[in-house]
Amino acid sequence: MKIELSDWKHMTYEQLENKYNISREQIYKIILDQKLYLHRSVIERYRFSELEHLYILKSNNLSISQLANMFHKSYNAMLMQIKAKGYYDRIKYRK
Repeated sequence: MKIELSDWKHMTYEQLENKYNISREQIYKIILDQKLYLHRSVIERYRFSELEHLYILKSNNLSISQLANMFHKSYNAMLMQIKAKGYYDRIKYRK
């Protein structure tokens, strides 16, 4: 399955789930496979679930901005979440 780039940039997770008829976990796998985290996405305001925490732990080669794109969050919101959960050592550092 493939998510169109225009959909990724302009749709919320709920809209993506409905359009493609897939689960949130499947969306995250597609995001990583297609490297959609390289593109800005719609910013959603929601709390992180255990699933998001799991993907942060699995994706330790992404920068904060890439994680923010992946989870449809602002950079600052993502940074606060990373620091609050103690994941700061798991992210990719910019050179």
